[in-house]
Amino acid sequence: MALNTAAVQEHFKIFGKLIFIHNLVTTHQAAWEKAVAGLYDQGMDAVAADYDLARLVFNPFASQVHSVINGISNAPNTVKNAVTLYLKNEVAEGVDLTSSATPADIIDGLIDEMNTNGDTVGASGTYSDGFAAYFNAQYSKTLPQSGSPNVPNSYIDDDVV
Repeated sequence: MALNTAAVQEHFKIFGKLIFIHNLVTTHQAAWEKAVAGLYDQGMDAVAADYDLARLVFNPFASQVHSVINGISNAPNTVKNAVTLYLKNEVAEGVDLTSSATPADIIDGLIDEMNTNGDTVGASGTYSDGFAAYFNAQYSKTLPQSGSPNVPNSYIDDDVV
């Protein structure tokens, strides 16, 4: 079974949603941590003489937000796991592999199909958070690239495309 351009584009629309989440989390993680630390520090400074306020408000807050920040910190790995599962469960068959194939082999098959079709993604130098950059950083794979791609990085979005 071969992937035509429309099938390649559909796969990258899914990758785009996952990469959007990855980029969103990695872009804002430090800001979350700083904001929470600032709020906690400010609150603790203001209530230094009020043990009950610290015990009833700021300590529970810090504990709950710690869970959120841990989730945010783990999100890039969660996204990569989702991309890997998508490769294995959706893309592999289209490139004549089984779900037991390695992500590297599946991506190589996807690249072969893209080359056969003339499909390209935006050049990574132009789109530092795009498909080319993500697959290179996460899987050490170089996708076919062009200044005028038919698999645009605009698929990396939270809207349905």
